[in-house]
Amino acid sequence: MNKPTIKSHLAIALQSIDAFANNGKLDAHELQHMLDTALTDGEIDAEERRVLAKIVAQAAPTSLDAETIALLVKLKMRHGIG
Repeated sequence: MNKPTIKSHLAIALQSIDAFANNGKLDAHELQHMLDTALTDGEIDAEERRVLAKIVAQAAPTSLDAETIALLVKLKMRHGIG
């Protein structure tokens, strides 16, 4: 019997819970991991885009390091998220 697979947008949401739970902030490594999950099939679909946009909005008010800010800028420029 095949093992059920979790939808990528749900996997990203779960990853974000872990990311924010450990110190209340999103870092570049955590964000890149979520982006890699979204891009597993080579594109970011509407549900992945929606979840990533919510994560970016939640991260925006927190103090972010330069590496995370740069990745957020890249996410906005390449994928229109943020």
